[in-house]
Amino acid sequence: MLRPAISVSLIVLTAALLSPVPAATGEPPTSVDPTPEIIAAGEACSFAISVVAAGKEGFVALPNNPQFSGIAPSPGLRVTVTNLSDPDNSVTVNATGAFRFVDLPDGSTEIRASGHNFLYGEAGIGATALATTGPVTLLISADGDFVGMDVSQARVRDLCAELA
Repeated sequence: MLRPAISVSLIVLTAALLSPVPAATGEPPTSVDPTPEIIAAGEACSFAISVVAAGKEGFVALPNNPQFSGIAPSPGLRVTVTNLSDPDNSVTVNATGAFRFVDLPDGSTEIRASGHNFLYGEAGIGATALATTGPVTLLISADGDFVGMDVSQARVRDLCAELA
């Protein structure tokens, strides 16, 4: 599954971000769980990786907003990705961006990422382990499956290539 930012949960969106529990408007982000997430070979990179997050993230439901149904900010979030075949080979990226959720009439959800983000998973739609800067658009079907990603406007770092 594609997961954004982390909870460790990467390319792009964590299950928590995909099925957010309504939060009070203005509720502050909370510290992420620093427990490493192990991503098996083939799920993001051709080799197994460890993903560790430090910082904060949250979700704010926006039930009265005509444009976005929710926003997921991640202040101070840093993500360290390690090649488990070569543990001396790791990279830490800034993931302080935000994800804005747009509910579409057909029941699908468009996620608009801005700023610095970490995405991983879904090799079938072009996501491996990516650090992005700038606008990224993700499309999630009404069934909750990632069906598309547009990074054409973003700066993209392929972390799998860097860690290989």
